[in-house]
Amino acid sequence: MWRTSPPNWERFDHYARRIRLLSHYDQLSYVLSRFPRVIRGVELSIEFPERSGINSLLPNIQEITWSMACDIANLPLVLPFISRSLKALTLNLTAGKSEAGVDIVCHFFDTLIAFAGLELETFKFASHPLEVKDATQLLSFLKSQRNIKVLEVSSDPYVEPTPVQDILFPNFPQSLHELSVNVEFEGQSDYNDRIQTILQRLPNLRVLELVLTSNGSWNLSNFEGLAPLLQNPDLEELSLWVAEDINLNHTDIHTLGRALPKITSLNLRLFYTGLPAVGMPASSLMDFAKAFSNLETLYLQITEIDVSLPLPSPGNEGRVCPFNPATFRSLHVGNSLLSQKDVPCMAEFLRMLCRHPLFDLEHDGEDKAWENVKTGMGQKNSAPVNPRCEQSE
Repeated sequence: MWRTSPPNWERFDHYARRIRLLSHYDQLSYVLSRFPRVIRGVELSIEFPERSGINSLLPNIQEITWSMACDIANLPLVLPFISRSLKALTLNLTAGKSEAGVDIVCHFFDTLIAFAGLELETFKFASHPLEVKDATQLLSFLKSQRNIKVLEVSSDPYVEPTPVQDILFPNFPQSLHELSVNVEFEGQSDYNDRIQTILQRLPNLRVLELVLTSNGSWNLSNFEGLAPLLQNPDLEELSLWVAEDINLNHTDIHTLGRALPKITSLNLRLFYTGLPAVGMPASSLMDFAKAFSNLETLYLQITEIDVSLPLPSPGNEGRVCPFNPATFRSLHVGNSLLSQKDVPCMAEFLRMLCRHPLFDLEHDGEDKAWENVKTGMGQKNSAPVNPRCEQSE
């Protein structure tokens, strides 16, 4: 057993006042796997010495991340570190929960509600599963935080009870600028209703991340499924985790760009693999470049090249319209397949499209073809591009 028993609180306070960030992970199995000879069989726990006349061990703490993977009963151990200065709190409760565990979580929220002067700006809460009782108490806590701007509520999308959504979605704090949440739906109508509930409740939303899980036969797979998300033209970042590939054509991309003109980050992924959920021909990147003039990051699966890319040649230098060179900095192609024979063509094409001096091409895995594209893009590009390309169609 490890005990914190500083012989001199004055010395502890000297350093404690400097601490702004605290992270704790109780993943005992992770520790044991790396230091088996040192602590195998040792019971790890923490005891805090009694101390009167103090509100927090870390009076200037601003951000806490507290992860419970072994025993939910240890959740209250974070409380001595919480201070009025705290602005961001992340709780990852991946340890299995019994009814007693649910009560511990609810009591924890009660304690936070009673904490005078606590005004969080960011709160991230992951619980597997997220029970109705948890959600009710979580909502009470959120109502006590009037300055909250960023909220993330995460749980296993296959075990989250639908009533949890009925509790949370119509009552999210309207001060939110960023939201990350699971959305579980029975069909297209239910999906549309839940998306509409979120967006109508949160008029100031700028960043939206959704994990979309269908309990029926309908799933988001084309532009029709994106339509309910287009009612907030002020969205700046959109990230969707879906179960099926999303098919977008030329018209869909430009309609999306007109509806969401402020988008800087567009990210569509398959949630069970993390891979891109949009498989598009490389030439469609020109549509994204024209449709999204403020884009900074794009996550897109590129299909194998089966037709010639529209590379410039004498007389048609304006054929390739690039991404905004002042903003577009990152393209993630996931595990897109690329033949070595197509590397020079792809490198030339992307060098024409992606002109930010700090542009970064990312990919999953160890595909040497894409690494060679990155090398090829580093060569000087002498082909001119028409600066008067239109940004929308």
